[in-house]
Amino acid sequence: MNSIRELFFAMDEYQGNTFYSDVISFWSNKQNYHRYLQHIVENIIEPEDALYITDAANWELYALSRVLDILTCSLQHSSHYPHISLDEYIAFAQSIGLSCEQPKEFHPFFYEITDVKVGTDPFLLHAVHYPALFLGNLLINRGGATITLPDEQYPIQEIKTAPIYWAYTRNNREAHDLSHGWGHNSQWRTSFRFDFRTEKGLFYNFTGKDSLNHPDQQLLTKLHEDNISLDEAIDLVRYRQLLYIHKKDELWPYDYRLFEPHTKILV
Repeated sequence: MNSIRELFFAMDEYQGNTFYSDVISFWSNKQNYHRYLQHIVENIIEPEDALYITDAANWELYALSRVLDILTCSLQHSSHYPHISLDEYIAFAQSIGLSCEQPKEFHPFFYEITDVKVGTDPFLLHAVHYPALFLGNLLINRGGATITLPDEQYPIQEIKTAPIYWAYTRNNREAHDLSHGWGHNSQWRTSFRFDFRTEKGLFYNFTGKDSLNHPDQQLLTKLHEDNISLDEAIDLVRYRQLLYIHKKDELWPYDYRLFEPHTKILV
């Protein structure tokens, strides 16, 4: 099985007019990538299993997330990446063994905020642009959604353009992840972000060192050193962006994890 990095480079170099058939479908048809992902999910039954995943599997999941970032960029606004349709995106995801989910209500575990409309109801799901992708109970890639927010309570333009974290690339905003700034080979040794949906609840960034659920003085000191308040850290881990204040400096939310007891989400 060849790494999905091969597909990433082929996508990055492509200059033709039939992107999906020439590159994406061609690659997935000649690989047994779904078997590789199935092997991974068989070894991650519980969130705790992510602590013992091999480096190779961890890095491969990160490479997969990069490929999906590029593919979703072609579904958001104008993009310099070649276009694919939503049906093609879903077909590729399913061909490699991922399941698609599209909850009927907005929740930041399942959806990234890709656009905002002014409305009286906060966080009302206005439109879904692409579904969330799962490997078992492991979230691989969030869906993309337009939501409504009242403009007297939320800085809508800032929310639409705020930097997004744990992201390789975006069309309409800054994207930051742990690979940025590293060399050509070293950047592929970036850890994947592990988010799990379980019967107990939702685990965000499970392998993060510091839990935001029970803040003590040591954690509050670290947050202060990172120039992040506790509420901001929670938003960064849940939404992967800030909702209220746009800070010019790049932040460092990668050490933080959060558990959210199960809430009812309409699927």
